Amino acid sequence: MMDKESATSAEKEKKSPSYSEIVRTARKLCHDLNQPMQTISGYSDLLAMGIPKEDPKYAKILKIQEAVGQVNKITGQLMNLMLRCKNPD
Repeated sequence: MMDKESATSAEKEKKSPSYSEIVRTARKLCHDLNQPMQTISGYSDLLAMGIPKEDPKYAKILKIQEAVGQVNKITGQLMNLMLRCKNPD
């Protein structure tokens, strides 16, 4: 018969997501973040093409593009982390 501590530990293990579930969730999260970023990036590129570089709006568009780049970098780092981790399951 299992003692209370062992039962609690076994119960926690059942509730804890597996490594593959964590990786799958991280990949989906990256994909879900990248999709709107691609849209924002594309539209900001189109806006930038139609505005002279001297226009103050151009600098704001560049800030949008920098922010998109930061999100892309973060999602890339998350994916690289998932690829480097060994499967402990």
